[in-house]
Amino acid sequence: MALTSAHVFTQSPTPAGPQRDKPGVQTGTGIIRGRILGPDAMPLRRVRVRLTPMAVEDMDSRMTVTGDDGRYEFGQLPTGRYGLSASKGGYVDIEYGQRRPFEKGRPIDLGNGQVQERIDLTLPQGAVVTGRVTDESGEPVAQASVQLSRYRFLNGRRRLTYVFGDTTDDRGEFRIFGVPPAEYFLSADQSGDFGRSSDPLRYVRTYFPGTAAVADAQRIRVKLGEELSGVALALIRQRVASISGVVRSSTATPAALTMVMARPADGDDVGHDDISGAEGAFSITGILPGNYTVEARSFFGGDRASAQVTVGNADIAGVVLTISAGAAARGRIRFEGGSPPRDLSPSGVVMFAVSATGGEGSDAPKPVRSDWTFELTGLHGQLMLAGGTVGDWGIKTITIGGSDFTESTIDFSKGDVEGIDVLLSNRHSEIAGRVTDSRGAVAGDASVVIFPEDPDKWTALTSRIGSARPDQQGRFSLKGLPAGRYLAIALDYLEEGEEHDPDLLKEWARFATAFTLGDGESRTIDLKVTQTN
Repeated sequence: MALTSAHVFTQSPTPAGPQRDKPGVQTGTGIIRGRILGPDAMPLRRVRVRLTPMAVEDMDSRMTVTGDDGRYEFGQLPTGRYGLSASKGGYVDIEYGQRRPFEKGRPIDLGNGQVQERIDLTLPQGAVVTGRVTDESGEPVAQASVQLSRYRFLNGRRRLTYVFGDTTDDRGEFRIFGVPPAEYFLSADQSGDFGRSSDPLRYVRTYFPGTAAVADAQRIRVKLGEELSGVALALIRQRVASISGVVRSSTATPAALTMVMARPADGDDVGHDDISGAEGAFSITGILPGNYTVEARSFFGGDRASAQVTVGNADIAGVVLTISAGAAARGRIRFEGGSPPRDLSPSGVVMFAVSATGGEGSDAPKPVRSDWTFELTGLHGQLMLAGGTVGDWGIKTITIGGSDFTESTIDFSKGDVEGIDVLLSNRHSEIAGRVTDSRGAVAGDASVVIFPEDPDKWTALTSRIGSARPDQQGRFSLKGLPAGRYLAIALDYLEEGEEHDPDLLKEWARFATAFTLGDGESRTIDLKVTQTN
């Protein structure tokens, strides 16, 4: 299953969708085996090892557990490319080829009947962070939610994301284990359902060393395998506001039992919610100052509505949310070269919609009809169309009335959109090559990033940016990029997601290799690892 936004094919495993009828799980004669070791080079038992196919159709991930000798084995494997990961409580989760935290692992290429031996992994001892959460009087706070978070580049911008967490005990104490080395923001708030409290003074999420604003927080640096103990955090109690209003149906009648959510526009904090009452009224409390998206969503269908609200120190009242079923997208699938291929049925193709920032669009991928037409419903606002196929076919272009929307949003706020033309192609470009270090030796511990030469194309859901990790021989391959002018660079370290950060792309562009990629062309580009710092 190749799932694409526009028409990118990457090395990563792809979400499952409708499958063709198949006789069973694909098998072969290949073998991958190895050992899992601890930081002292001794075998680790009871380690969960997962093998994930990267380009093998009709095969799900497999999992096994190491024995007393730390050994594992996966047999009856078909030819293909695989990812391998291992996890055990108290240790840092590791992917094969991963040398540093938060980078992608390296692929394992397996030939027909090949035995890949000594695919060994060493699990580092995870760090431990312990401490205590109290109230403003120094009393312990039980069942407080404690989080370690860090910024990552996701869906077009840098966001503060949860990594690890724990809940305090009756002494207010917490213990977070298995933490990889990095810098984190530590925060805590009271667990439980306090969203309907009318008290204007509330305990709010508090960041170390004692602030409600992440901009004023202090990072905690965690080293490999250390125990960072005695972290003290006193929860802040401050005035909060409420957002209240009414939810109405498209016929202006009250919409009862509707979920209403207030989410910070910057996405760096948890949201709050309520359920509308019999008259459609809602009230969401515990809101800190800031900009919020307030969304109402029906429990009984796809009806929804949203509004942007700015909250200061005063309550916000009178918000009216009129939910509707949303718009529909209707169109037809065509194939480059003419007729549909015999080995691809309409049920093997799905279409869906996503927001320009990677959020929700259509509720779920919808299969194409038997006549190769499709219809997506319940669409709201600005969305991009995307699709998935079984096999080598992927989206090449999306047009409406001759205008190209392959990498542009479609406005569904004004109603249904008809006449969408989706062209599928099985002619995919491929960029392959070899990565070496400054001495000309194989540089498997590297990452390759390929991105457009034009900065205007560095958008959130573009299909023109890709990354890959070289295999054991330093070879990399990236398929499916559209024709155009590109830059390629090999980096000694890349945190997953950073290939979409415009600030980093601007810096890398100074050192990258420029090239032109034709439609369906295969290019070979050998790269040396670049030190950008």
